[in-house]
Amino acid sequence: MNNKYILKLAKDAVELYVKKKEILQPKDIPKELEKEQACFVTITKNKQLRGCIGNIKPLNELYKAIINNAIHAATEDPRFSPVQEDELKDVKYEVSILTIPKELEFKSKEDLFQKIKNKGVIIKKEFNTATFLPQVWEELNNPEEFLENLCMKAELSQDEYLTADISTYEAIIIK
Repeated sequence: MNNKYILKLAKDAVELYVKKKEILQPKDIPKELEKEQACFVTITKNKQLRGCIGNIKPLNELYKAIINNAIHAATEDPRFSPVQEDELKDVKYEVSILTIPKELEFKSKEDLFQKIKNKGVIIKKEFNTATFLPQVWEELNNPEEFLENLCMKAELSQDEYLTADISTYEAIIIK
């Protein structure tokens, strides 16, 4: 993977959109970015989250997913106001390229904890769903606490991970 190209793609997409409300149309796209793949783009400012948007399953070519998710992370993450032009010099980008999620079967709480460690996790119960990228383990490294927080993000009660559908994925993280 061409990490510099990927990070520049996210940065250029956000800067063009914030400054001119235009969608980046890149040229000379590396072949590996033309295959369909899912990704998340995370934007930070002063090491604090400023936006994070992505897709769990591939929707289009990776380069298009990076552009779209970067713009949405900067302008449509409901937790934050849109990134302003004067902030652009201070934001940093991270792109997480995801593997296809695999549904998990587990026999016990301990079995579940072992199978999810350091992976991206998706929880789904009826219409409620949420995910944590593998990087979240850096902050929530206790599996029970990780899953309880993921349940809260999905607007489920804290222990519903025991009866919900759980899938995991891995990510190539580009910073």
